[in-house]
Amino acid sequence: MKKTVTLLLLVNAISIFSQELTLDLDNTIQRALEKDKSIKSAELSVDNATLDKKQAFKSGLPSVSYYLATTPDSEYSQGYLTLNQKIFDGGKTFIAIKNSNKYLEASQYGLEGTKNSVGISVTNQYISILKYQKQLEVLKNSKKELENNYKRINRLYELNLITKTEVLDLNYSLIELDSSVVQIENALEIAKLNLKNTIGISKNDIVNLQEINDLSIDIDSIDFDKDLREAKEKSISAKSAKVATELKKALEGTSRAELMPSVEFMLRHGNITQADGGVSNVFKNENVDTLSTISISGTLFDWGSNYDAYKQTKNNTKIAQEDEKEAQDSIEVNLRTSYLELLRLSKLK
Repeated sequence: MKKTVTLLLLVNAISIFSQELTLDLDNTIQRALEKDKSIKSAELSVDNATLDKKQAFKSGLPSVSYYLATTPDSEYSQGYLTLNQKIFDGGKTFIAIKNSNKYLEASQYGLEGTKNSVGISVTNQYISILKYQKQLEVLKNSKKELENNYKRINRLYELNLITKTEVLDLNYSLIELDSSVVQIENALEIAKLNLKNTIGISKNDIVNLQEINDLSIDIDSIDFDKDLREAKEKSISAKSAKVATELKKALEGTSRAELMPSVEFMLRHGNITQADGGVSNVFKNENVDTLSTISISGTLFDWGSNYDAYKQTKNNTKIAQEDEKEAQDSIEVNLRTSYLELLRLSKLK
């Protein structure tokens, strides 16, 4: 009795924290786009790229720092403000700003691609569940028919009208059918669990998926050559490959800038040397002074290391250009494969 009461309480508790949902493909995809973890990570990458863009712009602005120090016995003190401004850095700051725009663009393409991947994944999960449900329905109907047939055959065997072999064959078919039913039930349970995780609902929730009714595709209206041209220009993979090449080209410019000297302006104001006494003496007018300098710095000789690095970046640019060509080829192959599959499925339908 206690076990029965406990079981009833458990069932009631589960029902309280679960819900029954009826979903179609569109709102299932929308739920996934709102809950998927990979999309959230891609969105954070876009945020970081936006911050990188701000930092790149600010790197070209002047910076102000401060310094304050005193000896333990307060015999000497020193303090001043320093303003630094790059005048020339071989174009590194300009390239960094330009690069930050490209990194932001690449992260946005990454987010868009992630959303597309999630949409495709959810669609496959959705269709798999519908397929398993149909297969399970067919198998269970077949099992009922086979069981009825088994009873009839077994009765004939009891009347010595047929041999035992026919009964055993039918019994073996029933065992195989039972195994297939269990296999499909397991696959259906896993598919539903994956879908629940993807759309961010409880595993205890009951999900009912609506049928996909409109599967009609007008094959004759497809202009493959036009679609191919647009895909090679506007698809995410094409844009991503192009941005990757542009980034490598920009890094080549950064490496070339390393071969040039940099020029920087510095303005220092305050107690530049040292003041006698404590910190308060640092700010007395007689101890305050201003110093401005323009410095030029660069590598005079490094056995050609910087030049070797520059040649590497040039090679990396060429590699990216080849990767972009390969991406274009892959786009054509994938699009043609999809088109031919549509033709096959339209005939199959």
